[in-house]
Amino acid sequence: MSTYRATYAPYRLIFKSPSGTSRGILTVKDTYFLKIWDAENPDIFGIGECALFKGLSKEDNDTYEEKLKEFPDKDKYLKKEHDMKLLTLIDKKVNNNIELTLDELKFLYEIDGQITGFGYWED
Repeated sequence: MSTYRATYAPYRLIFKSPSGTSRGILTVKDTYFLKIWDAENPDIFGIGECALFKGLSKEDNDTYEEKLKEFPDKDKYLKKEHDMKLLTLIDKKVNNNIELTLDELKFLYEIDGQITGFGYWED
């Protein structure tokens, strides 16, 4: 019998144009990508989406992300989440001509550690 592993990654979809719903207009949608694989043969895997519409989905509650954090790779997820949030903050600062801090520069140049993300390849 195979043993399966799973991990997930949050991802923010930014709509090219606003999308209407019965409860308003959306410009972004937070979602999660799931990856499940055979631990004995990691080349066998599947990727899916686990999505909520904030304020629309009945599953939209405070326990949703907590449940996802029960995954065995939660520490890797938390590092990726931190790095992606920091990259988003840095991007906003750069786009608004706000000077970066020394810690932000060290992060960008990966002085204290490698930046991890949710994609398959290094940017």
